[in-house]
Amino acid sequence: MRFLSRVPALQHATYRAFFAGSLVSQLGAFTQSAAVAWQVTVMTDSPEAVGLIALFRVLPTIVLSLPAGVLADQLDRRKVLLVTQAAMALVALTLGLVTALGVVKVWHIYALVALGGALQSFDIPARHALVPRLLPLKHFPSAVTLNSVAWRVSEVLGPVVMAYFVQRGGYDLSVVAISGLATCYLFNAISYSGMIWMYWRLPPHLPEFNSEGDKIRRFRDIGPALREGVSFVRRNDVVRSSMLIDFWATFFSTADALLPFYARDVFQLDVWAFSQMRAAIAIGSLAAALVMSVLRPAKRQGVGVIWAVLVYGVATTAFAYCPNYALALILLGITGAADSVSTIWRQTIRQVATPDRLRGRVGAVAAILQRSGPQLGDYEAGFVGERLGTRLSVLVGGLACIGVAGLWSRSDGLKRYEHGRETEADGGGQTS
Repeated sequence: MRFLSRVPALQHATYRAFFAGSLVSQLGAFTQSAAVAWQVTVMTDSPEAVGLIALFRVLPTIVLSLPAGVLADQLDRRKVLLVTQAAMALVALTLGLVTALGVVKVWHIYALVALGGALQSFDIPARHALVPRLLPLKHFPSAVTLNSVAWRVSEVLGPVVMAYFVQRGGYDLSVVAISGLATCYLFNAISYSGMIWMYWRLPPHLPEFNSEGDKIRRFRDIGPALREGVSFVRRNDVVRSSMLIDFWATFFSTADALLPFYARDVFQLDVWAFSQMRAAIAIGSLAAALVMSVLRPAKRQGVGVIWAVLVYGVATTAFAYCPNYALALILLGITGAADSVSTIWRQTIRQVATPDRLRGRVGAVAAILQRSGPQLGDYEAGFVGERLGTRLSVLVGGLACIGVAGLWSRSDGLKRYEHGRETEADGGGQTS
């Protein structure tokens, strides 16, 4: 009970159920993510082919997130999430079956990844809009931190679970057998049951409309509703800056597509090294999130975001030509910690500064930038790595991220933002 008193969000039973279900579901998702990267590495031996996973994952997000955000602001968010979670479980099950039967092709993987990305486009804005309704607004920063903790714990354990299954089951893709990779996908399909159970138990969660005019009754009303969400982001300097700095930092510095090649070719190691490198990033993220979960919310969160991006870029630059595997793991951990701090503060800024009736649409805009930055960055890293080499690709990205931090250090919106001064009622932040 003393721990619950230190972590305000966990004092609420509904949020505790959400947290537990999210932890299980995300563990399965990160297990599958690592398995897909390793499978394409084994099948193609191409950094660009591994980078294409991210491209196929993000393209549906770019196309569908805005209309999905409108749906999140009009429909029962609980029902939307039940449908998306069940459908994503079927995608994972299908990937597991084609792998287990030995008929999997690279295009199968790309197609299923794209379908999963399309479903996530509807899942993310609905989930972001629902969470602030599960507990009092004053405890919402604690919930954001705990969501990050669940994400990071899963990010730590997912690659380890993947490596365990692969080592035990093997990854011979030419035989009809339940290979280790197929087990990863089937494990993910089962893991969705946690969130499905949690959403099933919730009461309906309809959006809060200020007036009848907020409701969309005709198809032609979707366009104006979309424009309202985009207009809010454009006018609100704090919200806009928090999204853009994340996009550019992750576009330049993300290089997850190259980690299998660092493990295998640079350090001459195996699948366990790949899992350890992915886990190192997550361990750093988790450590930072745990520390932040028990600290009082920082007041100058905008300035903190800029510093976190700078640290992220410096650590990425140092990792590029790091000669020692142990030191490389430490540097990856630092990148994870910096990304975690930035993520927690950015999400807090955006969701506190956004009225409930717009959270789905603003969350959709955020999802486009938040997901397309690292995913496009992953493809960019693989594309450049295929042509210029793995290490040079990472070096260029790290230096560019440092430049992003320098550019946004001149942003008045982020520098002046103070947590607690802006409220949900007035839309938060400065406008420009």
